Amino acid sequence: MLISANADNIIQRVFPTALKKKNKRSSFINTFLMKEVCNSEIGKIIKDYIELRDMLRLYTKKKNDLEKEYNKLLANFNGEEKTYTLEQADKIYIIYSEIICCKEQIRIASESFTEAENKLKEIGRILYEATIHADILLPDINGMASPVKSVLVTYRNGEVDIR
Repeated sequence: MLISANADNIIQRVFPTALKKKNKRSSFINTFLMKEVCNSEIGKIIKDYIELRDMLRLYTKKKNDLEKEYNKLLANFNGEEKTYTLEQADKIYIIYSEIICCKEQIRIASESFTEAENKLKEIGRILYEATIHADILLPDINGMASPVKSVLVTYRNGEVDIR
């Protein structure tokens, strides 16, 4: 996020102790944005929508990868006689169990995503299909700092589009 020189001066006058170093400044700004976004009901709904969409994609990809692995194991271990060793059967069973677990996670994520999407559609109806510009603070990824994502929520003919 870029801040003009005037904005820097104003922030330094208002919050002089919090902005002594550049690192502290960006940390403070991220904290300020986080508080601003977390207090917004619409911001929470947009954040849920983005998180659930990403989660649904992740689980679907994981399920597809597991199914490929399952089919590969069946092809490698399966011969004409269709007999397996205990280790082979165990590997196949573990992968199959993970596929079932992923399907359940996909079902739950899909239902939650649909609920979040319906809430966004309702907001679109309330705002007469306007456009919303928002900075959304997403959760930590792999121990990295929380990214602030600038999103554009548009409503067209009752559908939601987030970029």
